[in-house]
Amino acid sequence: LDVVSPDAVKIFDVNLRAPFIDRDILDAGMCKATVIKMNHDELPVIAGLFGWTCSPEDAMAQLLEAYPRVRHLVVTKADEGAWWRTRDKLYRQPPPKPVKMVDTIGAGDSVTAAVMMGLLKNWDVRAILKAAMDIASYVCSCRGGTQELPDGLKKPLLLQL
Repeated sequence: LDVVSPDAVKIFDVNLRAPFIDRDILDAGMCKATVIKMNHDELPVIAGLFGWTCSPEDAMAQLLEAYPRVRHLVVTKADEGAWWRTRDKLYRQPPPKPVKMVDTIGAGDSVTAAVMMGLLKNWDVRAILKAAMDIASYVCSCRGGTQELPDGLKKPLLLQL
């Protein structure tokens, strides 16, 4: 991470698992990242570790202030969709139409993948968030976290090499 181009997209997908939560490791990851993705349960834990006692929206702004390399902060909010914070704006994306929830395994990882691919394709934040929520919703409607995505969800995100 220290030798790649400063313009490279470096994503840190936070996955807190008690009792293995370490402030120094989080700090090291967030210092190197240009994109951080976490869920709504992880945001208050991180805010508490760093002394940010405030609303989730303010904690997101404080995280961006504390880590100048981070350009994008994505917080998934389960059945409430997701938030995407840049230095200038907070975007809110509701989930797509409700699906029959089968399994949440892989939903967060699918959001991370969609965010990465959308950024690599220079998509607008709103388009990335919508694609990420559509994919996560599909993943939650299936058993297991490694199912094949339908072409309509997958094709737009594929890179043309």
